Amino acid sequence: MFRQTFNIRGFRSGEIRENAKKIIPSEAVVELDVRLVSNQIPEKIESLILTHLEKLKNQSERFAAIIDKCKIGFGASFHPLFTHLELPWTKILAEAIKEGFEQEPLKLPLAGGSLPLYSLYKVTEKPIYIIPYAQPDEANHAPNENMMTEWFEKGVKTSIKLLQKLGNTNLSS
Repeated sequence: MFRQTFNIRGFRSGEIRENAKKIIPSEAVVELDVRLVSNQIPEKIESLILTHLEKLKNQSERFAAIIDKCKIGFGASFHPLFTHLELPWTKILAEAIKEGFEQEPLKLPLAGGSLPLYSLYKVTEKPIYIIPYAQPDEANHAPNENMMTEWFEKGVKTSIKLLQKLGNTNLSS
C-alpha cells in the first residue's frame, strides 16, 4: 500500500454466453488504474506513460503498429495524500475510536481506495483522516454490501466522542 501501482482495472473484448461468436473480436478495451504515492503529480505520471509508449514505438515497428491503433485517454485523477500518524490529531481520534468501539483502533497510514481529498486538504491545510465504521467483511461496493447495526451504532458513538474531544481541544494544525 505504500508503493505506486499500475493495475488492469477492467478488460472487455468479444462476447460470451448466449452472444458468443467464433470470431476474432474487432475491438478490445482495457482500463488501467495508476495508484500514486506522495510527491507524484498526476499530470507528470500521464506524461511519463505517454513518453514510455513513444519509446516503445521507436524500438519496434510491431509495437508502433499496435500502439498506433490504440486510443489512449486519461480519466479522473487525484493527487495523493498522506497524513502522518505522529500528528497530535491521531491521539484524539484513537481515543474517540477506543471509546466508541470499545477496542484499540488499528492505525494504517495508507489504505486502498481513491478519494479526491487533496483538494479539501489544500483549502483547509488540515490533516485528513478516514475512519471506516463498517465491519471488515462488509463487502465494500459489492452487490451484497452490508453494515451490521452494532457497528453503525459504535460509529455514531465514536463520532459523538470525537466531536466532544475536538470541542475541548486547542490544536493549531
